[in-house]
Amino acid sequence: MNTGKYPNAEFMFSKLKSKSKRLDNTKPTKASATGKLTLHGVTKEITVPVTLTYFKEDKNTVSKQKGNLLRVKSSFEIKLSDYKIKVPQMLFYKLNETIAINIDIVASDMGSIDGDNPCGPMACNPCGPKKSKNPCNPCGPRK
Repeated sequence: MNTGKYPNAEFMFSKLKSKSKRLDNTKPTKASATGKLTLHGVTKEITVPVTLTYFKEDKNTVSKQKGNLLRVKSSFEIKLSDYKIKVPQMLFYKLNETIAINIDIVASDMGSIDGDNPCGPMACNPCGPKKSKNPCNPCGPRK
C-alpha cells in the first residue's frame, strides 16, 4: 500500500443524517455520515453508516476523560481499485479487492486529559465550527 509515501488515511466529515433529532445519554443512535475519504493519495466522497453514543460526564466517564463524550463507531467496505491501490498477487493466495474499515473513536467537549488540546488547555472544541468564540479548528478543511 506504499505507506512510506501515503502514511495516513483521512475522513473529512461534512454531513450527518439521522432520524433522531437528539442523542440520549448512553443510548446508541444510528445515522449516516458523508465526507471525503482520502486514501493512497485519492479522495472520494462517501457515505457510511455510523452509530453515535452520547455519554454525559459522570463519575464513571471522568475517570477516563473529562467532559461529555461522543463515541462514533462505523464499519464499511471499500474497493482498493477505487483508491488506485493494486492488490498484491501471491502465488498461493488470492487477496480480496474489497477491504473492511472499522472505526471506533471517542471525542470529548473538554479537550484531553493530559492537556494536549492543540488549541490550548480546554480552549475550544477543536472540531467545532470556526466562529469568533471558537478561533481554532484543526479538523476543518485545509486550504
